[in-house]
Amino acid sequence: MSAKGARRATKPQRNTRLRFAAGSSVLRVFLKSAKGAVRAPKLFRNTRVADAGGSSVLRVFLKRLRFAGCCSGVLWLAGMLAGQQKGPSLEQLLSAPFPSEMTAAPAGGHIAWVQNEKGVRNIFTASPPDYSAKVVTKYAADDGQEITSLSWPPDAAHILYVRGGAANRSGEVPNPVSSPDGAEQSIWMVPLAGGDPKRIAEGHSPAFVPKGNSVVYLYKGQVWTAGLDGNEKPRQLIKARGQADSLRWSPDGSQLALVSNRGDHSFIGIYDPAAKTLRFLDPSLDRDSNPVWSPDGK
Repeated sequence: MSAKGARRATKPQRNTRLRFAAGSSVLRVFLKSAKGAVRAPKLFRNTRVADAGGSSVLRVFLKRLRFAGCCSGVLWLAGMLAGQQKGPSLEQLLSAPFPSEMTAAPAGGHIAWVQNEKGVRNIFTASPPDYSAKVVTKYAADDGQEITSLSWPPDAAHILYVRGGAANRSGEVPNPVSSPDGAEQSIWMVPLAGGDPKRIAEGHSPAFVPKGNSVVYLYKGQVWTAGLDGNEKPRQLIKARGQADSLRWSPDGSQLALVSNRGDHSFIGIYDPAAKTLRFLDPSLDRDSNPVWSPDGK
C-alpha cells in the first residue's frame, strides 16, 4: 500500500505486464505513487519488456526509470525557467494605441486618422514626402468622447470631424465620466497645420458644400447647414417627413442625394439648392439606401 494520501495510479500504469519468453509466469507491476505524483512518462505506458535469456527484468526497468526521470527533470526545469519570463500586463494590453477613421485628402496626398491611446483620442495626419505622423488636436483627457466622420474640403486645408457619441432613444448623448457640464455630439474643424479646433454646430455626418464655404449635416434626423467662417448661423435646410441620412453631393456640387427613412420603408431623395426642390426617385414600399452618384452626376 502507498503512503497516506496517495492516489490511485492512472490507467496506463495499472496492469503493466513485463513478460518473459522463457516462462509462462507474468509479473504484474502496479505503479502506485505517493500524493502529488504525476502520470508516468509515455515510455512506461502499456510497456511490455521481454527477456529471452531470462535475465533480470528489474534491471531493464530501472534503467528506463533512470532515463525517464532524467528527462522529466530537464523538462520540469525548463518549465520553471520559462515561467520566470513575464509577459505584458493586462493594463499594457488594454492601453495599446490603435488607429481608426483613416481617410485620404482630395488634394496634396495627405492622410488623416484618429489615434486612441490609453482612452485619449486625437487626430493625426501624415503628408508627403516622408509621411511622418503629426498630431493636430490636443485632447488630453480620457473622457470617453469619440472622434468620427473625418472629412476634407476640396483644398484639404482643414479637417472636419465629429466629437461625441450618438444619442440613445431618449435623446441622451453618452457622458461616461458624468461631467456636470453634460456632453454633446457636435461638428468641429481644425486646420491641417494644427491649432485650436473650431466648433461649427451640434450634429453629425457633415459633408462639405463643394461650392461655397459651408457644410451640410444631420441634426435630430433633419438636414441642416452652417457656415465655416461663422458668418452663417446653423439653419434647417430641408424640412421633410422621416429621418434623413446618407448625405451625398453630386460631382459638380449642384445636387444633394439623401435617404429618407420612413420606418418600414425608405426613399432616395434629390435636393436641388438652386431650385430649392426635393424629389424622390421611384418611391415605393421598399427600403432604398446607399445612394452613389455616377461620374457625370446624372
